[in-house]
Amino acid sequence: DLSDNIETKGLGLSDIHFLNPSKGWISAFASPIILYTEDGGMTFTEQSTQYENLSVYMLNEREGYAGGNNGRLYKTDDGGNTWVTHGSLGATLTSISFPPGSNDLNAKGYCCGDGGRIYQITRDGIEKMESNSSSNLSSISFPNESEGWACGQNAIRHYVDGEWQSDQSYSSGGYNDLFFLPGTTIG
Repeated sequence: DLSDNIETKGLGLSDIHFLNPSKGWISAFASPIILYTEDGGMTFTEQSTQYENLSVYMLNEREGYAGGNNGRLYKTDDGGNTWVTHGSLGATLTSISFPPGSNDLNAKGYCCGDGGRIYQITRDGIEKMESNSSSNLSSISFPNESEGWACGQNAIRHYVDGEWQSDQSYSSGGYNDLFFLPGTTIG
């Protein structure tokens, strides 16, 4: 029970990423910390960033990314002991995704945020992608290297053939999250 081993009141826990049943990280949108466990959530330690985080994604036990308020994307190369600024979206960053198997030196991931911002993440930094959306985006999912989806306020965007497209049919309204099964188009 998380509340038994760390004071979580007021943290605003927002995202969770586990590499295996034992090792996991949880981001907090109301405090500039990331919670880390190596015993399946029996105990947690706090890791610090400069600003609050809405999303966390670890490629392996050492390398990972987190981001949120102030648009900062943080990177760690030591399992979260230190988080350094890797780039900025210029608006709140809401979600991070890497395709399955993204743990080699050429891994590319993606993050999205307010104002329709979508960026590609590399080990060297981030690069803005044209998304043709001004809607605030809340979630991004890449089930493989060549295809992904982002959703938010009143939009669902589809990345295929190297471009973000508005080719999806969907009910009107806002969208908070999406997830595609790795290696499939089932989401």
